[in-house]
Amino acid sequence: MTNINVARLVTFQSSDDGTCIRMFTEDSVGLASTVTLTLECLQSLTMTLPAMATSMIQRSQNDPTVRVTYPVDRFQIELSADMRTKILTLTTPDGFSVSFSLNEEQCQELGIDRGSLTETGMPNHRMN
Repeated sequence: MTNINVARLVTFQSSDDGTCIRMFTEDSVGLASTVTLTLECLQSLTMTLPAMATSMIQRSQNDPTVRVTYPVDRFQIELSADMRTKILTLTTPDGFSVSFSLNEEQCQELGIDRGSLTETGMPNHRMN
């Protein structure tokens, strides 16, 4: 098994056909390497990274209650094309964003009124 100790993500490049990405990395002594991931593998990694980060920080702090958190700068709520599902997008000050789909029951729990949404959704809302 080859072990690469990545110290820095340099950049990434999507394939022309959108089937994979290549991540360009450097190790602790500056040696370059690349990692190529299919879309399926990238989606799996995306879903796994938060748990990996949580596990790492909890172990490093010896505290099972510690979590990695990010400040929210703005959010947007949109009505999806099916006209039932809502899309909640949270964005940090540095531009990282993640979107979640919400059903009617979840919207009610969060106090989101379906009647206030249009097909194009609500404009970005900045957090104070």
